[in-house]
Amino acid sequence: MNLFREKNRIIRSIRLIIVFSVILSFFVPLTANAAPNKENPIVIVIDPGHGGKGNGAEFFDLKEKDLNLAVAKSLKSNLSKFDNVKVYITRKDDRNPSFKDRVNYAKTKKADYIVSIHFNESDNHYQTGCQIFVSSDDKAKKSIMPLAQSVAESMDSMGVFTAGIYTCTDEEGKDYYGLLRASQDSGNIPAMIVEHLYMDRKEYLPLIDTPEALETIGKNDAVAIARALHLKSNSMIYNFTESPDVKYSEPIALKDTTTYPQKADISIQSFEQITNRSCIVSFSLKADNSNCVLKGYRISLDGGKHYSDLYDFDFATSGQFDRVIRKGEGQEVVVTVYSENGLTVTSNTILPFEEIQLDPEFMIHQKEAEEARLAEEARLAEEASENNDALEPTSESIKEITSEAGNIHDHDPKVNPTQSVVVIFGAMMGLAICLLLYFIQKKENNG
Repeated sequence: MNLFREKNRIIRSIRLIIVFSVILSFFVPLTANAAPNKENPIVIVIDPGHGGKGNGAEFFDLKEKDLNLAVAKSLKSNLSKFDNVKVYITRKDDRNPSFKDRVNYAKTKKADYIVSIHFNESDNHYQTGCQIFVSSDDKAKKSIMPLAQSVAESMDSMGVFTAGIYTCTDEEGKDYYGLLRASQDSGNIPAMIVEHLYMDRKEYLPLIDTPEALETIGKNDAVAIARALHLKSNSMIYNFTESPDVKYSEPIALKDTTTYPQKADISIQSFEQITNRSCIVSFSLKADNSNCVLKGYRISLDGGKHYSDLYDFDFATSGQFDRVIRKGEGQEVVVTVYSENGLTVTSNTILPFEEIQLDPEFMIHQKEAEEARLAEEARLAEEASENNDALEPTSESIKEITSEAGNIHDHDPKVNPTQSVVVIFGAMMGLAICLLLYFIQKKENNG
């Protein structure tokens, strides 16, 4: 009996434990990747590149170090408005900490990520787009890549297409870029360098030449990072807690010896006007592939603000493409060529209507030409009709021909009375002879 009571007590205890566990499961997350909470927020360190005597890129009277700081401050301010995230910045003024100092600062803050803010410039001013470099360590790059891809998509929405997301290593297999190398050597912190755009490209100048424009880039970066990390902000009216994960893509692996395509040139071969203000232009594209294999190219009709999809580079070094160009739009044609490793070179810019003179009365002339063509067709048709009428025989011509040919074929012979009488008499005599022979034969048969 005691054993029976003990058994029931154990069963009741087990039931209570199960019920309590089910209730508790609604309040306690069970997955390792659960959203951060106030006790364990995500820590992000923003690093404005360069500073002090290190100006970075310089173009259009702008210094990269100043752009970096402005965007970084905007990024920190806007990202801090999201829940469950702490954001720090490696410099707030015009100084240039070493890579090691920047990473050590991130270590003291127990950073989960380092985001280094930069802008780009190329020696020949042929490169364009947004480039991002991430840590080459497998664990680090898998952690940071969703942030990199989300930021790249954000820049693309601003009209700066993704030139590539890369890892770049030296001969020893270590990260080529100093901050990324230090982030692995000193703290194993996932890091990325965001080269937002090439500041020496005039098509991007409106995105960086005012404080408001730089504020926008920083805010867009913040929203992109929040989306990748599933954060929410009541004050900014964003909630990414239920958003799908950013799909992981493997970054393109480069070596420090990997070279860019050298040069791309475009020129106008021919054109065909189609309206008063538009024409079809045939462009010639030539690209130098001595450094690497060329993969494809994109076409922009507005000086690089927006690009087409990627077309296969299916010719050796030169080829042709056609585009409809209209006055008032599409006046700056430029092409970006991609190598097989994702590096790019941008062509010269062509202003088509500086080389092409359109006929402003083209449509009137086309209408006149069409009317002339129709009139000529009508004239030829009329001539053909007259020629056919000349070949048709008239009643008078028939009489004339019949008269002239009467001795050959008498189609209307005159009746001769004598010939008629002879024919009739002959026919009657033949009939009488036949009747006589019939009666003689019949009498013989009866007799």
